[in-house]
Amino acid sequence: TMDEGLSEAVLRLLDAEYALFQETRYPMQGGIIRATTLSLTRPDIERFRHRVLTRYQKPLSASLLLLMPCSARKPYSTSRSHRRFAEAIAASGNPYATHTVVVTSPLGIVPLELDAVYPAAHYDISVTGRWSFDEQDIVIAMLHRFLECNDYDMVVQNLPRDIASFLDIEAIDTCRGHPLSKSSLQELTDTLRTITAQYESVPWQTRKREWVAAVLRYQFGSAGLLDDAEVRGRYPRYRIFEGHTQLGMFVPERGLFS
Repeated sequence: TMDEGLSEAVLRLLDAEYALFQETRYPMQGGIIRATTLSLTRPDIERFRHRVLTRYQKPLSASLLLLMPCSARKPYSTSRSHRRFAEAIAASGNPYATHTVVVTSPLGIVPLELDAVYPAAHYDISVTGRWSFDEQDIVIAMLHRFLECNDYDMVVQNLPRDIASFLDIEAIDTCRGHPLSKSSLQELTDTLRTITAQYESVPWQTRKREWVAAVLRYQFGSAGLLDDAEVRGRYPRYRIFEGHTQLGMFVPERGLFS
């Protein structure tokens, strides 16, 4: 309708010419985002992408990057599909030498440590298997910049063809038809086992601390809160303690540390 067209035009104008004005006033938390093509330039979506590329640092213990598809349920790690992916990764024998990053629209790429952060855990998008040129450009540019800022020995992808076909990177492809097919999951396990066998075993406690550090950098620009502290609790409600004093706790409902 004419009203809908006018509203879309106003949104596009605001995002194009008043991005900074909006960003400084947009909340750091919120409800579900019903993502559309207009969501690509939402201030909170743009903020997320910017912080991933300027604040985020990959886990130091991880040597291998694994690119995975998103899931309908959020956070990804609570979905049935990602639980199956996690089982395949665990079967490799040295799972925490691998770092998982999700390829998705409208966010671009989401390191798995940030899957409970707003808006990564708060968006819903219809999956059609068709990616617009704008969506492709955002993912490609973001992934290339991410790889420039974060050093990995190798990249593995377990992505459907509609995503893998436009990524312009060198990667070992483990997808056989569908990412969740039995052959794909087995190929994923076998490939990771072969590659990660050359690395020292990475304990979960190391990755747990790196998970918290990644979210703190995303939220505050620094992980200094962890300097003389320890991490307690279970995902996602990790708590930061210095002695008997609790300094902070991740609150999934907010997608942030309090």
